[in-house]
Amino acid sequence: MTIFLTLISCRRTENIIVDSVEMSEFLLLKTPCYIVKEELMYEYDIHRDQFSFNYARNCFRFFTPNQESFLCCVLSPIPKKEGEMTQVRIIFGNQEKRNDSTTQMQCCKIESNYIWLWDRKEKRGLVLEIK
Repeated sequence: MTIFLTLISCRRTENIIVDSVEMSEFLLLKTPCYIVKEELMYEYDIHRDQFSFNYARNCFRFFTPNQESFLCCVLSPIPKKEGEMTQVRIIFGNQEKRNDSTTQMQCCKIESNYIWLWDRKEKRGLVLEIK
């Protein structure tokens, strides 16, 4: 019953069905970040971190000045509208450990210069700023 009520109360973004609490909470995020199953893996801090975007490669890169932690995302292609699917390579880590994976993500929201990408199966999301 609780799951049914949760699904009914979930809002829609354009033609996107918000089908989980994790997705609903993810869509409320306002800064570039990477989450996996509600755990914040990386959040961009404008006062601390650096950001770069390579237009030719559709590559987003966030990192601390001394490379203590980083997030690199390569999209193929960059979605132009909500509902579009994209293949995303996510490289995340720090000086000691690195995780490299590729997944299909759906563009769930576009607002200003930001896009929200969600992987329903793995319950992971990316908020990226396109400058």
